[in-house]
Amino acid sequence: MLTGLLGLGASILGLAKKADDSETVQKLLEGVDHLNFTNEEKIEYIIEQKKLAEAGENSIRSVTRRILAVIIIGTAFAFLWLAVIFWKFNKPFSDFLLEVLKLDIVHRSVVAVVAFYFIYYGVGTAIDKWKGKK
Repeated sequence: MLTGLLGLGASILGLAKKADDSETVQKLLEGVDHLNFTNEEKIEYIIEQKKLAEAGENSIRSVTRRILAVIIIGTAFAFLWLAVIFWKFNKPFSDFLLEVLKLDIVHRSVVAVVAFYFIYYGVGTAIDKWKGKK
């Protein structure tokens, strides 16, 4: 039993030595080092954050998100209105359009867009108003 524990301890020490030399451990240690900024690093961080804040709503990623949201919501509304229009003339086709809207992928994408855009902005506005009252 003692030899088993010694062998286990030796293998753990060997793994620890290998881990110390790995790139991942070195990156983690550098990250821990960045928790305590020097004055120069603080200035660089503030400048970087300002640049990110200025580019925030007009970055390519943000514009792409908005375009996708308009496409997803627009398609859902178009299917809904077509279902309403065809309900009087062609009930089976109207039912088919409503079934397409009930599909998981369509339903989840519409719910995701509504949640990430409308709820986010609604909650953000409510928080801003609440902070303004204090």
